[in-house]
Amino acid sequence: MRVPSNIDRFEVRGVLGSGTQGAVYQAYDPRLERLVAIKTVLADALGDASAGEWLMREARIVGGLKHPNIVPLYEAGTYPEGVYLIFEYVDGCSLAERLRAPEWNGGDAGGVMLDVLAGVEAAHLAGILHRDIKPSNVLMGTDGRARVTDFGIAMPVSAVSEHNREWGSLPYLSPEQITGGQVDARSDVFTLGVLFHELLTGKCAFTGDSPAAIRQAIVQRRLEAPSRVKGGGDPRMDQIVLRATAPAPEDRYADAGAFREALAALGDVGLDAGRGNGLDFMLRRIKRKPDFPGFSRAIQEINRMSAEASNRSVGQLANVVLQDYATTQKLLRLANSSYYGQFGGDIRTISRAIMILGFNQVRMAALSLILFENLKHTDADKQLVDGLVASLQSALMAKLVAAKSGGVDPEQAFICALMHDVGRLLVIYYFPEEYGDIRLAAEHRRVSETSATREVLGVDYAQIGKAVLKEWNFPSAMIETLAPLPDGVVPKATEEHARLHIACVFANELSRELTSKDGVNPGRIERLAGRYHNALGYTRNQINELVESSRRELRAFVAGTGIHLPHWAQAGVTLPAETAPAGSEDVDLEAPTALQMSDEQRLAILLSGVNEISTTLVGSFRLAELLQSILETMYRGVGAEHAVLFIIDAGGSHVTARVTLGDRADDVFGLRLPRTADRRDVIALGLSQDKDIVVQTQPGTHATTRYLPAELDGYLRGERFVVMPVVAAGRSLGLFYLDLPPQVHLGETVLTALKTLRNQAVMALRQGG
Repeated sequence: MRVPSNIDRFEVRGVLGSGTQGAVYQAYDPRLERLVAIKTVLADALGDASAGEWLMREARIVGGLKHPNIVPLYEAGTYPEGVYLIFEYVDGCSLAERLRAPEWNGGDAGGVMLDVLAGVEAAHLAGILHRDIKPSNVLMGTDGRARVTDFGIAMPVSAVSEHNREWGSLPYLSPEQITGGQVDARSDVFTLGVLFHELLTGKCAFTGDSPAAIRQAIVQRRLEAPSRVKGGGDPRMDQIVLRATAPAPEDRYADAGAFREALAALGDVGLDAGRGNGLDFMLRRIKRKPDFPGFSRAIQEINRMSAEASNRSVGQLANVVLQDYATTQKLLRLANSSYYGQFGGDIRTISRAIMILGFNQVRMAALSLILFENLKHTDADKQLVDGLVASLQSALMAKLVAAKSGGVDPEQAFICALMHDVGRLLVIYYFPEEYGDIRLAAEHRRVSETSATREVLGVDYAQIGKAVLKEWNFPSAMIETLAPLPDGVVPKATEEHARLHIACVFANELSRELTSKDGVNPGRIERLAGRYHNALGYTRNQINELVESSRRELRAFVAGTGIHLPHWAQAGVTLPAETAPAGSEDVDLEAPTALQMSDEQRLAILLSGVNEISTTLVGSFRLAELLQSILETMYRGVGAEHAVLFIIDAGGSHVTARVTLGDRADDVFGLRLPRTADRRDVIALGLSQDKDIVVQTQPGTHATTRYLPAELDGYLRGERFVVMPVVAAGRSLGLFYLDLPPQVHLGETVLTALKTLRNQAVMALRQGG
């Protein structure tokens, strides 16, 4: 099989696997500067196109499943030699390779199995059966996380038929697949149980001299307990495996979620065996919390972006923030507050905030607000709010220290100090009972909270924090600032990473003194000044000034965000009340969610954007930034699920998604659609006619692909939408596409405001192009 040098824009680096119909390649994406895996089906193998249809079907299934234990799909498309899917490249090996390694002894079986079960559970919750779970379809990353892959024969339960009932890999089939019984989630459970048996014993559960013999063994033989096969092991694991592989489906776990809960209930004996310490166990417990993947993904995306103020990084950061409604509202209020008062206080979009305040300023604010928005509403609210506010004050102090000392990036110092206590905050939020035990142990035994944490959890907060920051893609130099400094006088540092470490630890030690339940102790502050005098040069009076400055900044920072400061954070500081920025009286930044907004509230957001863009158009502007702001105003104003600005390429043969917002925006960005006379989709129709298209009827039973081109199937909803062509002097330039959420109906005044924004885009393109 010939190995191509390129597939679309992707540069092929090597072959990961191949078969008669296609291959899997490692490739490099020059646009996003990352390695990817490309799964292909060759044109020669497509025949009547059924193979290609199956590949695109896999794309739609995987595209709808977002979970840390499922290999994510980035995009799909066609190239001259066939069809391709672009997946995350997992640096590591398959579980099959791991099982063959001499060092495998089953010690990691519990942790690996929990990861696999979590991934399959996400599919089951979406109504999808995997149907081909086996060691070669599980990838083991160098980060230790197992990821489920290859959904090539996955399907909804309702799609299982007599024709496809026995699809799968023979040693891992369930009895009912062979005998013609009902196939559902319990069939996947049987396969998962067989896999777990293999992980515990190192041996394939069902073997035979022929396929017929293997089928007979699956149907007639009940599996032997793993501990008996191996000659030792945890009998509780035996019970879980035997229930999962029960011959009768009704005797098994109902689905992968029930299987995972049973395994997780074993605690650290079952899950941490062979892992060396309790850190992996704690991290897995945190990662299994239902809300952790969501807000982790936002932090990961922010950290992946370059701090360079490129057009694309502005759009990417804006899109990440816009996915969280509460964070968006608070960040806009913050951008218009006295904290950034020198910038004029008239910022109406996240894109404009980034352009005016700068990428790094918005990144700092976004990370702070994401933490506040996601780590709240628990039984331990007071301790958690105190901890969050203390972390924010630490961050502001570290930024001031870095600015005064020089040689350290203040933005880096802010983020490092903000994240310094993230391990403790996560324990308070996710494990309030254990946190209560930690506090009791510290009080009754008169030991530090750090020592009590090691006793109760087996690890300390800094270890948990480092593991989480690594998961969140923070650079190693920032992760290392979570480590405590040695006792005694801290010497002056010459290297930047050491100065950053000192600034962050000093800020957090000072913050702990200021938030002590016993009140501020002047003697301890004096000792702290002595400890850091050589390193930072602060006297006691200068520390007092630092505290007062940071508290003033803290009050200004939280003034418009709805964050309530505890009493200790208000002491000694009196600020005038915040005033709304000029011209903002018609904008309700605390508007309800997209589904709750009235047309008047939508119109207020849209007209505010119109006014802002009108002002921008009379001066100098950067075209890409202005188009980003126009699309964001449309997106927020109508509460759209997706928003895309398509621009026709210079040659006129293709139209490309140039600005994108919403879920999977990065997957849609850069997607090129051919412009041919035979295309009958809504994008082609909008480009060929100078006419707006508005579809607001509720979708019926017909397939939505009658509206969208096949290339966008799975990325955009295509049920209820607005299409607005961009035409200048009779020449088609592109179009705006907005996916409307269910139950939202736009009135004529809102549609008119949208058209005004479209017309402003036409003016911008004519002036800037």
